[in-house]
Amino acid sequence: MIQIFLALLFSISANIDNIAIGLSYGIKKIHISYYQKLIISLVTSLVTLLSMIFGNILTNIINTNITSYIGAICLIIIGIYSYFKTNDLNEKNTISNYNNILLIILILSTNNIVTGILASSMGINILATFIFTIIFCYLFLNIGIKFGNSIKNRRIEVYSNALSSLILIFLGIIEILIK
Repeated sequence: MIQIFLALLFSISANIDNIAIGLSYGIKKIHISYYQKLIISLVTSLVTLLSMIFGNILTNIINTNITSYIGAICLIIIGIYSYFKTNDLNEKNTISNYNNILLIILILSTNNIVTGILASSMGINILATFIFTIIFCYLFLNIGIKFGNSIKNRRIEVYSNALSSLILIFLGIIEILIK
């Protein structure tokens, strides 16, 4: 039972950054469909699962700090890119280019590689972590999007691209500083 509880806590901590990513899209009022969020959650969870399966091997080959830095740098790059260029949106303000979905998956998966390696080395239940990661990845992404969508302040809407980009950059910098 303790392994299930640890898997739950570990999945929450590994996916908490999804709120910030969802917030950055929600502020810009960009719709990510149910299907797209499900793909993001499943792929991110599969990467976590694979990293747990191969965690012992990877721990011996790759320093876990490297993948944390890669994830943080990806967040910063996406934030900078988003600041200077608008997303590929259609007239309904939805993501129409799956490259944007792939970028979100890349960011979240890179961060979860470290989580998977650590969870594996700690002996946390792989199946429970996988299931909880699907749930919290989707849930936290939704929370961020809904909170971002709820912001009605006109000034925030005018500066939403800059604000959402700065959130991603800030999240990346924080990730680097805490390592």
